[in-house]
Amino acid sequence: MHLSHVYIFSNQTAQMAQDKINAKISEHEGPDYTVNFDLQIENSVTAGDYNDTRYTLVIYIYCLNSETY
Repeated sequence: MHLSHVYIFSNQTAQMAQDKINAKISEHEGPDYTVNFDLQIENSVTAGDYNDTRYTLVIYIYCLNSETY
């Protein structure tokens, strides 16, 4: 298994992060790749009726087949 790509996206809402994760999984479907991710809280704001949490998303793409790498 080899690390093929690392993608870092900052200032993401939960929905934005979910969409990016699903897109990368779709791009790398098949037995030759696996996709892992870390979702880290950047900041969280609560003011009256306003709630906002922002995340940093790190997506790791691993190549499982050395011939594909």
